Amino acid sequence: MWPLRGIVLVAASFAMAVTASAETKADRIVKILSATIPSCWAMPAPPEGQKADPFSVSFKLTPDGSVKSRPTAGKEPASDYERMTIESGVRAILRCAPYSALVTSGLPYEDWKDITIHFDPSQTDF
Repeated sequence: MWPLRGIVLVAASFAMAVTASAETKADRIVKILSATIPSCWAMPAPPEGQKADPFSVSFKLTPDGSVKSRPTAGKEPASDYERMTIESGVRAILRCAPYSALVTSGLPYEDWKDITIHFDPSQTDF
């Protein structure tokens, strides 16, 4: 796992083969996104006695690093606070776009066109 301020890259390019070179590509994608997205995530502070569970957000990128369509959460929120937290993850992804570091990384577009990011609010300090 790559925890950085509560964000972990779960998968980049669902079709990516698991080989030694693919792992190196995945590591580079993780490094690029981990250097970008945490600074764009402004998670709301939890109300007294509430918490938000970890959640995933998936999105597609265009060849120029722009977000192709609105990112989608991997689960339905169980509370208003969890809904706000998931929305903050979606906003972080949109706020950080375009992902020009992926475009200029030399990695093939096929390796980073589909991304799923795991957000873990319990790993974030308030």
